[in-house]
Amino acid sequence: MPEATDQFDAFMQQAFIDLMMEVPEFPTHMGILEVNGIRCPQDRFSGVGTSSNTARLSLLSKLTNELHALDTSQLDNSRRISRDVFSFFLSYAQERDWIGTEGSSFLSHKYIFCPSVGLQSEMPLFLRDLHPSRTGQDMEDYVSRVRQIPELIDSAGDFLDTQSKLGIQLPEFVMTELLAEMDTFLTPDIKHNIIYTTFEGHCSSVEDLSDRNQESLVREIGQLLTKKLYPAYQRASTRIKKQSANDDAGVWKLPDGEAYYQFLLRCATTTELGAAEIHELGLAETASVQKKIQQAFKQLDYPEMPIGLAYKRLVSELHAPLNDDASTRQQLVNQAQGILTEAKAMLPSWFSKLPGAEAVIETIPEFAEQSRNQIYNPPLLDGSRAGKLELNLLHLIMADTPNLRTLIHHEVWPGHHLQMSLALENTSLPLFNRIITFDAYIEGWAKYAETLPMDYGKSVSIHQSLLTLRAELISSVNLALDTGIHHKRWTEAYAIDWFKTQTGMPEDFARYIVHRSCTVPAQMCAYKLGLMKMRDLKTTMQAKEGNNFELARFHNMILKNGALPLSVLEREFSRALN
Repeated sequence: MPEATDQFDAFMQQAFIDLMMEVPEFPTHMGILEVNGIRCPQDRFSGVGTSSNTARLSLLSKLTNELHALDTSQLDNSRRISRDVFSFFLSYAQERDWIGTEGSSFLSHKYIFCPSVGLQSEMPLFLRDLHPSRTGQDMEDYVSRVRQIPELIDSAGDFLDTQSKLGIQLPEFVMTELLAEMDTFLTPDIKHNIIYTTFEGHCSSVEDLSDRNQESLVREIGQLLTKKLYPAYQRASTRIKKQSANDDAGVWKLPDGEAYYQFLLRCATTTELGAAEIHELGLAETASVQKKIQQAFKQLDYPEMPIGLAYKRLVSELHAPLNDDASTRQQLVNQAQGILTEAKAMLPSWFSKLPGAEAVIETIPEFAEQSRNQIYNPPLLDGSRAGKLELNLLHLIMADTPNLRTLIHHEVWPGHHLQMSLALENTSLPLFNRIITFDAYIEGWAKYAETLPMDYGKSVSIHQSLLTLRAELISSVNLALDTGIHHKRWTEAYAIDWFKTQTGMPEDFARYIVHRSCTVPAQMCAYKLGLMKMRDLKTTMQAKEGNNFELARFHNMILKNGALPLSVLEREFSRALN
């Protein structure tokens, strides 16, 4: 039915444009700056507060009704996948500022200010990492966005007051961390602030920006920081300090908190598993991985001892304790660059198709080090920005051992960068499918990617295998940890102690993980559940094809349709296999 196909294609294109105009950060983050000649607005951030949340929900509801009104029964398989992916997004979106229609009761529940991922850090880091810097217009748009930040911070403060009246507040121990992060952001002189230094650096490389315009814009940035932005952050800090919080860690304490957490689990895992079931699964997987670790330590002739002590001995054999100094930090960056090159060289053995986009390594600014995890940002579609891994050097230093090899396999090759770049460059997919990310899929793939060198590499030491297994142990433990905090009502202290006991990781790292779970509930459950699905599908294919199994073909079957909800992935994998 050509008419139905044309109608569906037109709907998907217009829907993408509508989403782009409402939340321009969404496509920009995934490398899209223009759609069918329509420019993604780069001169503003999306709105903040109750009215903005309501407007976004209304748009998702409208698109849902329009999608359901279409005749999709005769669409080809590619478009049926696109329909199902978009339908899931509309219902369970947790991308950027979106809250899916199934979460309509929870429009006020998401913490507006919180360490690392709150509005106060997301906007400066977006400007540094994602705002385009190709032309003079891009630089003028940058200034326009900076002009908007004080208003958005004040609106977020108003929303914070609304949340407080509803009983929606951060745990006090996380609030203390948030205030420290904001103080760190405001500490530098204006000319050393990340917003100023980023703009100044980008201006110097833009060819169509005259010296006079550049000086004028840089001067305006300085004035905006001094007169508008710093005071807005200080007002927000004052409002946060007036909040009467307690130390209850989980979202169970929020209005209808148990239902909210189940909604978040559905968003993050793209499954219908409940909190209790995930918790038990986490305990079982923790025990299973711990058994593998103990067996690996026996190969090193370690005497039987708690996992934490065994890893402490392993780390001492690998390197001396790391000091937080300039030399150590540069050494970590250099090591990461070397591993990045090695990892890319292994890919042709495992994949029949590789993306054209390159990847680079940068470091997270010090003001966000206490709370921001390692993060990968995709390339721009036009090639003007490479994919980027941001290293948190503080976390690497305090985590006992900088397991950079596993980290780079997860974030870059063959993990996030390979998967997201392949999707972005796949012009046979609808644009929405090329940029959408479902946590269970992308994190499950990245966890699977961590293990590829261990399973198929030429020579992986027992030491490195133990470090890779520890990374899987952490994601297994996190299934039980996250559900423990938000479903079983674990306290901060209990959760930290339990995490340390199960993984042997140090106190600071355990605290970071627990606080991350408190501020971004359910997301940490996506990793291991996604990994388990990848492994299940691989086992199914190996059993069916036996000696004819080809690793590269398996990878192509997983990656060819872009990110999918796990149920759609399993359905399409089975269809392609049979």
